[in-house]
This record gives sequence, C-alpha cells and structure tokens, in this order.
Amino acid sequence: MLGRGLLAALPPAIVMATASDRTLSLAAFTLLTAVLGFTAPPAVTGVQLLTPVSLRGRVSGLFIAAVTLTASGTGPPLLGLLADIVFGADHLGRALIVLYGLVGFPGTLLAMHAARRSGRITGAGR
Repeated sequence: MLGRGLLAALPPAIVMATASDRTLSLAAFTLLTAVLGFTAPPAVTGVQLLTPVSLRGRVSGLFIAAVTLTASGTGPPLLGLLADIVFGADHLGRALIVLYGLVGFPGTLLAMHAARRSGRITGAGR
C-alpha cells in the first residue's frame, strides 16, 4: 500500500511542478496531498507492528518526530540548492521533480521490497 501510494503520487507531483496554469497546479497539488495522505497510515502501522507493545508510544513519537524534522530540515534547503545551483531560479518545477525522484523513488522501492518480504505482495498479479 505504501509503495503503491508513493507511485500514485508521481503523476500529480509532475503535473503540479510543471503546469504553467496556476489552477491546474493547485488541482494537482490537491490530488498529490490526498494521495500522500493515504501513505501515512501504512507507514505508521508498519512501525506499530514492528515495535513491542510496551514501546509503541515512544517509538511512534520518535518516528513521527524524526520524519517531520528530517523532511522540514532537509527538504527546503535541498530544493533551494537544486533550484539555485543546478536548474536556475526560473526552473523550480524541475528541481521539485528531481528532488521527488531522489527521495521518493528509493522510498518507493524500499516500501515495495518490505511488502514483498512480509508476504503482503506475492507476484506481479497484485
């Protein structure tokens, strides 16, 4: 579910980042937010299932804090560096797509690998 949600987020992310029309970009952002909203519960559930009952509260809090601080602390600076140094300030959309690829693609692969190892996905039919 997590890997599929991250894959499903790719098209709206590309449309949002490359649309020249503000309304289309906002519509794609809305869809992207909705799709990514479906990926959060499987991630938190996975942490809960892997954690002993007596530590679930602490581990969940640490997980959410780490994800939030990492995303907030590294995402904007990396996006700014990519936009300013690699693509130029006029091509923020390209920087967004590359950053999503650098972070989202490995995350998607890891999520799908974890699902296969746990037996949740068995073969190409699912």
